[in-house]
Amino acid sequence: HFVDNANALIELLNHTGTVISRSSALSLVQEKCQAITVQDMDIYTTEKHEDEVLNHFKGKKVYESMLEVAKKKEYGNSTISKIYKLSKGEKEVDLIVSDWSCALAPILQFHTTAVMNYIN
Repeated sequence: HFVDNANALIELLNHTGTVISRSSALSLVQEKCQAITVQDMDIYTTEKHEDEVLNHFKGKKVYESMLEVAKKKEYGNSTISKIYKLSKGEKEVDLIVSDWSCALAPILQFHTTAVMNYIN
């Protein structure tokens, strides 16, 4: 499990407009239990809610921060301002922070958007 309290995570998603993406989003709605083994989860949020979302994962010392990556200048068109890489044992969470007012903006920039999964 990525979180001990799924209801608190859903509340956070609703309150902040944060979204979960990639295979971890698909696994949440998969009919067959454990049909997909997921070791990492991508979470997209905005700068406005960055601290709140980060504190949700790090606040109870459940996740440790492995790395913080700032926006690279060569990615001038990117809506990503920062990425936090968090870990808890073998589980990893990438918190992708957008400098736009919509957390979906970075997801829509990927070339595989048509097959991208996300949960809001």
